[in-house]
Amino acid sequence: MIRQVIHDIKHITNKIDQKMTVSFAYYGLTPQQGRILFHIMNNENICQKEIEKKFTLSSPTVTGIIDRLEKNNFVVRVPLDDRRYNKIIPTAKAKHIYQSIDEIVSNNDRLMQKGIDESDLEKVDLILKKILMNLEVEENDKNVK
Repeated sequence: MIRQVIHDIKHITNKIDQKMTVSFAYYGLTPQQGRILFHIMNNENICQKEIEKKFTLSSPTVTGIIDRLEKNNFVVRVPLDDRRYNKIIPTAKAKHIYQSIDEIVSNNDRLMQKGIDESDLEKVDLILKKILMNLEVEENDKNVK
């Protein structure tokens, strides 16, 4: 059964990415860039390390995404006292499209939740967190050995 659940998760993820690819392309963003930009706009004074942790992405991956967002004038990096960290700040261009991005994300959320009770979503969330915890515990056990 777990294989079917994992297959379904992958299938859902692919469908979301397909939908987001079309929606975000209008703004010159990939789905991943759009999600990260949306997160930046909803979290003032965020730094790259926090983005890496939130999205479970490597430092080079996030650096590349932030580089492209900066190149396309969606964000700027502001150095902090610790040179290893930069604040990532949305630009006026990003703020200008925020309403549209929020609408895309909200519409997608509504579509996915259609016909599903909040209590059912809470159960699914709990189960997925248990699966993730099992994987992380196993991963940590390997790193200790």
